[in-house]
Amino acid sequence: MNEAVNPAPRIFILEDEVAIALEIEASLRSRGYRVIGPAFVTDDAAPLLGETLDLAILDVGMAARAPETLLRPLVDRKVPIIFVSGYDNFVLPDWVVPVATFPKPFRLEDLLDRLPHLLRRR
Repeated sequence: MNEAVNPAPRIFILEDEVAIALEIEASLRSRGYRVIGPAFVTDDAAPLLGETLDLAILDVGMAARAPETLLRPLVDRKVPIIFVSGYDNFVLPDWVVPVATFPKPFRLEDLLDRLPHLLRRR
């Protein structure tokens, strides 16, 4: 679809918990966002990173396993990153600075309510 026809923000989802990914996807779509993905495994994510993206919602555990493959393209293009995480002690390169982190379990409404503000940070 042409950008001029549908200017809604494009949000990429990387999440290995399928139920969480699908819930995030459905909620984003219901609010008019365009969803890229979701990708459930790292190998599926790489081709999607070439898309025009306005924001990325990433499972931090998945992203931390392949930072050069998954995070470098987003950071280089200044795509804001939101991490969702079930872990407290993840280690990421110092060049990765998320705009927000939501610990699992999180209220989806909290993430959705913050999206407009986080998208303006781009």
